Amino acid sequence: MQIMKAKQAFHENPTLKCLLFGQNGTGKTEWMARSPLPLIAMNEQQANSVIANINEDALVVPIATWKDWADLVLAVMSAKRVNADQSDYGFPHLRMNISGQQIDFATFCLDGLTSISHLYIQSLHGDKLKNAEPGKEPQLSQPQWGKVINAIDRVGTFLRDLPCNVVATALSKEIVDDNQRVLIRPALYGKVPPTSFGGFFNAVGWAHLYEGSVRGADPEYRIAFRAGQRIVAKPAPGFPRYITNTQTPGVVTLGSLLMHSYPDAPVAHSEGDDAGHVLSQIEEQASGGASPSNARGSAGGKGRSRRA
Repeated sequence: MQIMKAKQAFHENPTLKCLLFGQNGTGKTEWMARSPLPLIAMNEQQANSVIANINEDALVVPIATWKDWADLVLAVMSAKRVNADQSDYGFPHLRMNISGQQIDFATFCLDGLTSISHLYIQSLHGDKLKNAEPGKEPQLSQPQWGKVINAIDRVGTFLRDLPCNVVATALSKEIVDDNQRVLIRPALYGKVPPTSFGGFFNAVGWAHLYEGSVRGADPEYRIAFRAGQRIVAKPAPGFPRYITNTQTPGVVTLGSLLMHSYPDAPVAHSEGDDAGHVLSQIEEQASGGASPSNARGSAGGKGRSRRA
């Protein structure tokens, strides 16, 4: 049995697990692709052009079936940790070999959770779904829904236990509570409570388009980590209320957030990542920066599909 101080334990594996959710076109995939040394499991092929535009060196793994996902999980679980003092990058990362090819990654990315859960449902239907007439698709039984819940829970556990950074994306959905309030939650198939699923992650961010309070001002894409009771979100230590999601390298990426939150740890980062970008946004918000409530993609608003 090994007992150590919390700071020492974290410095041995300085990583974060982030869940981003929001409507299509709110920049989730772009932000994910700027993560340091990413390995991206994607099950929407149109995302490849977005990823290539942001980070042409990112490693991508197409996921078309639940078996593809299961095979990738087995491969990633075989990866070995490379410590910072042995790394060519200056920070810890994982290394695995697939068909004789050495793969290094510091951030495992899943784009996205909503589609992965649908792939599992497809695997339960099998040929019945392929051969069904439109409008006559087979329905899941109660025991099958139980299997869906267990499968998504296993996905969350896998992501939580990976000894590297994780960024997972999901679509958002609106639900009405008992008080007739419209709430915004991550969209997952089955009856997995989105609030409890967020427990697999250090940070949960809501991606949306913020239009501001000044008429005629350009809208900006944001990821809110504090967004009120209607929206499930939570910040990791040192995170600002929200970050501006731009295409500028380093402003503000997962690497920048890690460098700001854990300045003394050998965190993963990419060229251009800078903790100062995060600090400037915190200072701006402290001096009266706008709230994320005036946003497209919020309850009652209309989304805009311009980004992946």
